[in-house]
Amino acid sequence: MMNGWITENNFRKEAESKNYLVTKSTRNDDMFKHIDFHLEKNGQSFSVDVKSRKKASRSNAKFDDEYTWVEFENVRGNRGWLYGDADYIVFEQEDEYIFINRAKLLKFCLDAVSDKYVNSSTQAIYKKYQRFGREDVISRIKLSHALDSEYFDKPPMIWKKSNDNSDS
Repeated sequence: MMNGWITENNFRKEAESKNYLVTKSTRNDDMFKHIDFHLEKNGQSFSVDVKSRKKASRSNAKFDDEYTWVEFENVRGNRGWLYGDADYIVFEQEDEYIFINRAKLLKFCLDAVSDKYVNSSTQAIYKKYQRFGREDVISRIKLSHALDSEYFDKPPMIWKKSNDNSDS
């Protein structure tokens, strides 16, 4: 969670540097609606759930920006962030933030991810995986596959990271 907090803080700084009014969600909205921030600029507003860079598994030394984890159910067995209320899921990458329409991503994942469960994180590409002792249901997808699919008719919004806003 510490990495998530750092990512959220850096994202907030990035949004503010781009002249967005950034409002942190309530604890309740964060936990149950999966919304981290509300952003507003020029009369336009939207909500985001910010995801930090991930590894294929905890034992990996390096981050994997090609594939990302998606969450159908969280560790308590409740609806995961794919089913949240955020307008966009913002995926942190090494040098940028990629904004992906959450509802379209959900539709892509429901079609692309098999209902077959696997026993290890390394096998979880487009298959469901549940970590030992947890109630979560997660999978790994290739971001470029989602964005190139029929569900997305235009390129995502991408923010290049400013050097002065990165703590990682």
